[in-house]
Amino acid sequence: MAAHIFILCALTAVGLLACGLVEEMAQRKDPPIIVIDEVCGMLLGLLFLPYDIKLIILAFIIFRVLDTLKPWPIGKIEKLKGSLGIMGDDIVAGIYTNIILQVVVRFTTFKGS
Repeated sequence: MAAHIFILCALTAVGLLACGLVEEMAQRKDPPIIVIDEVCGMLLGLLFLPYDIKLIILAFIIFRVLDTLKPWPIGKIEKLKGSLGIMGDDIVAGIYTNIILQVVVRFTTFKGS
Protein backbone atom coordinates (compact mmCIF):
# COMPACT_ATOMS: atom_id res chain seq x y z
CA MET A 1 0.00 0.00 0.00
CA ALA A 2 2.80 2.43 0.88
CA ALA A 3 4.57 1.65 -2.39
CA HIS A 4 1.33 2.26 -4.32
CA ILE A 5 0.93 5.68 -2.67
CA PHE A 6 4.60 6.58 -3.19
CA ILE A 7 4.54 5.62 -6.88
CA LEU A 8 1.26 7.47 -7.41
CA CYS A 9 2.62 10.65 -5.80
CA ALA A 10 5.94 10.45 -7.66
CA LEU A 11 4.32 9.88 -11.05
CA THR A 12 1.77 12.63 -10.45
CA ALA A 13 4.55 15.08 -9.55
CA VAL A 14 6.57 14.12 -12.64
CA GLY A 15 3.45 14.36 -14.81
CA LEU A 16 2.55 17.79 -13.49
CA LEU A 17 6.10 18.99 -14.13
CA ALA A 18 6.57 17.42 -17.56
CA CYS A 19 3.25 17.26 -19.41
CA GLY A 20 2.99 20.97 -20.11
CA LEU A 21 6.52 21.01 -21.49
CA VAL A 22 5.86 18.03 -23.75
CA GLU A 23 2.65 19.66 -24.94
CA GLU A 24 4.58 22.81 -25.86
CA MET A 25 7.28 20.84 -27.68
CA ALA A 26 4.70 18.78 -29.58
CA GLN A 27 2.72 21.94 -30.36
CA ARG A 28 -0.47 19.96 -29.81
CA LYS A 29 -3.03 19.83 -26.98
CA ASP A 30 -2.62 16.63 -24.93
CA PRO A 31 -0.38 14.78 -27.42
CA PRO A 32 -0.90 10.99 -27.58
CA ILE A 33 2.73 10.33 -26.59
CA ILE A 34 1.79 11.37 -23.04
CA VAL A 35 0.46 8.39 -21.09
CA ILE A 36 1.59 9.21 -17.55
CA ASP A 37 -1.81 10.85 -16.98
CA GLU A 38 -3.63 7.57 -17.67
CA VAL A 39 -1.21 5.66 -15.44
CA CYS A 40 -1.87 8.08 -12.57
CA GLY A 41 -5.62 7.89 -13.15
CA MET A 42 -5.58 4.09 -13.01
CA LEU A 43 -3.39 4.06 -9.89
CA LEU A 44 -5.88 6.42 -8.24
CA GLY A 45 -8.75 4.22 -9.38
CA LEU A 46 -7.21 1.21 -7.62
CA LEU A 47 -6.05 2.97 -4.44
CA PHE A 48 -7.17 1.33 -1.17
CA LEU A 49 -8.84 -1.58 -2.98
CA PRO A 50 -8.05 -5.30 -2.68
CA TYR A 51 -5.80 -6.79 -5.33
CA ASP A 52 -7.93 -8.86 -7.67
CA ILE A 53 -7.55 -9.21 -11.44
CA LYS A 54 -11.33 -8.92 -11.93
CA LEU A 55 -11.31 -5.65 -9.99
CA ILE A 56 -8.39 -4.34 -12.07
CA ILE A 57 -10.22 -5.15 -15.30
CA LEU A 58 -13.40 -3.52 -13.97
CA ALA A 59 -11.39 -0.46 -12.91
CA PHE A 60 -9.87 -0.21 -16.38
CA ILE A 61 -13.29 -0.38 -18.05
CA ILE A 62 -14.85 2.18 -15.69
CA PHE A 63 -11.86 4.51 -16.01
CA ARG A 64 -11.88 4.35 -19.83
CA VAL A 65 -15.63 5.00 -19.96
CA LEU A 66 -15.32 8.01 -17.65
CA ASP A 67 -12.27 9.30 -19.52
CA THR A 68 -14.17 9.02 -22.81
CA LEU A 69 -17.57 10.40 -21.71
CA LYS A 70 -16.01 13.13 -19.55
CA PRO A 71 -18.80 13.71 -17.00
CA TRP A 72 -18.68 16.98 -15.03
CA PRO A 73 -16.14 18.35 -14.13
CA ILE A 74 -13.79 16.14 -16.18
CA GLY A 75 -14.68 17.88 -19.44
CA LYS A 76 -14.06 21.32 -17.92
CA ILE A 77 -10.75 20.28 -16.39
CA GLU A 78 -9.54 18.84 -19.70
CA LYS A 79 -9.83 22.31 -21.25
CA LEU A 80 -7.29 23.79 -18.84
CA LYS A 81 -3.95 24.62 -20.41
CA GLY A 82 -0.76 22.69 -19.83
CA SER A 83 -0.13 20.03 -17.24
CA LEU A 84 -3.28 20.73 -15.23
CA GLY A 85 -5.50 20.02 -18.23
CA ILE A 86 -3.58 16.93 -19.25
CA MET A 87 -3.28 15.39 -15.79
CA GLY A 88 -6.40 16.82 -14.15
CA ASP A 89 -9.08 15.09 -16.21
CA ASP A 90 -7.50 11.67 -15.66
CA ILE A 91 -6.99 12.34 -11.95
CA VAL A 92 -10.69 13.14 -11.54
CA ALA A 93 -11.66 10.11 -13.67
CA GLY A 94 -9.47 8.01 -11.37
CA ILE A 95 -11.15 9.44 -8.28
CA TYR A 96 -14.60 8.72 -9.75
CA THR A 97 -13.46 5.19 -10.62
CA ASN A 98 -12.25 4.65 -7.08
CA ILE A 99 -15.49 5.88 -5.54
CA ILE A 100 -17.52 3.55 -7.77
CA LEU A 101 -15.29 0.57 -6.94
CA GLN A 102 -15.30 1.33 -3.20
CA VAL A 103 -19.11 1.10 -3.33
CA VAL A 104 -18.93 -2.14 -5.35
CA VAL A 105 -16.50 -3.76 -2.91
CA ARG A 106 -18.26 -2.62 0.25
CA PHE A 107 -21.90 -2.99 -0.68
CA THR A 108 -22.01 -6.06 -2.93
CA THR A 109 -20.95 -9.67 -2.62
CA PHE A 110 -17.68 -8.83 -4.40
CA LYS A 111 -14.94 -9.08 -1.79
CA GLY A 112 -11.81 -9.55 -3.87
CA SER A 113 -9.26 -12.31 -3.30
